[in-house]
Amino acid sequence: MGRAEDPATSQRKSIADMKAGIRYQCRKALARMSSVERRTCGERAVARLARLRELRRARTIAIFVPRPDEPPIHRLAAMPAARTRQWAVPAWDARLQRYRWALWRPDAPSVPGPFGIPQPARPRWISARQIDLVIVPGLAFDRLGDRLGRGGGHYDRLLAGCRCPAIGIAPDAFLLDRLPAEPHDRRMDGIVTDRRTLRARPRPPIFNGRRSR
Repeated sequence: MGRAEDPATSQRKSIADMKAGIRYQCRKALARMSSVERRTCGERAVARLARLRELRRARTIAIFVPRPDEPPIHRLAAMPAARTRQWAVPAWDARLQRYRWALWRPDAPSVPGPFGIPQPARPRWISARQIDLVIVPGLAFDRLGDRLGRGGGHYDRLLAGCRCPAIGIAPDAFLLDRLPAEPHDRRMDGIVTDRRTLRARPRPPIFNGRRSR
C-alpha cells in the first residue's frame, strides 16, 4: 500500500488543477475575442489606468511589454507626463537564469526575450526596491485582488521582491468573483479594466488551510 499523501501537498495539487482549468477557459475566451474588441478593451483600460492617483505620484513605474492579446500598457510611456518618470520592464538575465527589472524607454533598442517578448537590448538592472508602482498583466483577476497568470511563475517571483503597490489590468470580462489562491500568492492592491477601477478587498481569514466563508 502506498504512503498517504500529505494534506498540504494534496491541497496544493488541487489548487494547481483548479488554476489550470480556469487558465484554459480564459485562453479560449481570449481567442474568441476579435482583435478590434481586444484593442478597444485594452485602450480603455489603459486610459482608465492613466488617471490613477498611484500612477500620478509614482516616479519609477514597472510595466510590461504586452503580448498581442494584452492591453497596450506601453502607451503610458508616450503620455506627456511620462517624461518625468522612469519605466522598467521584466528582462531575462541569462547569467542568473531568471527575470529581473530593467529600465526601459520606448525608443531604446530591444531584442526578443526567451518567450519572444521584446526586452532591452542592453539591460540596465534596477532593484525592486527602487520601484514605486507595478502594473501587472494577468489572464484573470478576482475582486479580492488575486491573480491568475499564464502558469510560468515568472511574475510571481518578480512580485515577491516588490513592496510597492501592484495594480492588475485586464478586460472586464476576466474580472471574476473568486480565483483559487494560496496564502503566499501576491494579492493586487487594485484592478483596472475597461469598465471599472476596483480596490481589492481583504482576504477572508484562513482556518486549517481553508478560507472561511
